[in-house]
Amino acid sequence: MIEITLNGSTKEVSAFGLTQWDKGQKLRIIWSEMPESFQVHFASRNSDEAIVVNAVGKNGVCDVEIPDELLKNSADIYAWIYTVDGEKIGESTKRAVLYVRPRAKPHTLVEDLEMTQQEILENILGDINESIKDIKKNGIDAQ
Repeated sequence: MIEITLNGSTKEVSAFGLTQWDKGQKLRIIWSEMPESFQVHFASRNSDEAIVVNAVGKNGVCDVEIPDELLKNSADIYAWIYTVDGEKIGESTKRAVLYVRPRAKPHTLVEDLEMTQQEILENILGDINESIKDIKKNGIDAQ
């Protein structure tokens, strides 16, 4: 777990301790003026788009998941604290720079690979074809 402490005058903080390819990492935010709910926008240093994580503070402390996909490269991660006041437009009020130590990519076992959309579609079509075969075995025309 990476921890940052914010205060009223602090606009940016830094934190160390993340390592490339780690999973399930959390950012603990300690902030005495923390709103009850807010967002944390995470992005790699060279990214054009942020991943939005909703956050709920309690007694000035909040733990949020750091998206695993951002740790698949060694780019440092920005975490913007984004607050909304009622119907007003939101505001990025604070920023944390989370430094990521690079490391070699671990060997990936076949069972650890994420399925692609093509593989998911092929599995669904295979299931449909099996269902049609079962229906035909029972004497029903499945066309």
